[in-house]
Amino acid sequence: MELEDVMCSAKGCRAAARHVLVWNNPKVHTPEREKTWVACDEHRSSLSEHLDVRGFLKRIDPLRPVCAGCGASFPAEQDFCPVCAESRPGSCGSRD
Repeated sequence: MELEDVMCSAKGCRAAARHVLVWNNPKVHTPEREKTWVACDEHRSSLSEHLDVRGFLKRIDPLRPVCAGCGASFPAEQDFCPVCAESRPGSCGSRD
């Protein structure tokens, strides 16, 4: 899956996500449990405020590619997996 295929979690939004909102409801989840929403640039603020006002927001990370072969994440502008040193897209073994 390409980054452009990851859509914002805001209701009705079909824009590409660019941010990962990491959250945890302390009344329901153990402290180490991390839940995620993804957000486009337009909805980053409203979604993070929704979580933050409830005390759920832990941090906001950039959405990054994840190697389908080994699971490592790396900067979007990088053309290969830093763990497997194989070219993208798709997986570590892909030479597309």
